[in-house]
Amino acid sequence: MFIFFIFAIFSYYKLINIRKNMICRYNRQSFKILNDCLSLLNIKRNIEILIVEEISSPALCGVIKPKILIPEKIINNIKGDELKYIILHELCHYKRKDVILTLVIYLLKTVYWN
Repeated sequence: MFIFFIFAIFSYYKLINIRKNMICRYNRQSFKILNDCLSLLNIKRNIEILIVEEISSPALCGVIKPKILIPEKIINNIKGDELKYIILHELCHYKRKDVILTLVIYLLKTVYWN
């Protein structure tokens, strides 16, 4: 159980460093595609997009202040429609509360296997 706990803390700090080392930030007011996607899915929350280097695929992170992380390699090689689908995919994870579910599953694994 201690090893799982240490791994969780390590992963959390790694995520914080990824978010701190972002290349640029887009929010609802400055990014039309994000605003359109939020409206389409009827999400009122302000969710930011962070362009980062350290990850290899897009991800949603954060429960209290959710952010969509998009790798710089992807953002430089896609067109508007492809970006829209990436954002919609990540927003669907937000709408289904997948981040919270992942945390609960991780806690259950920690308790069950120890």
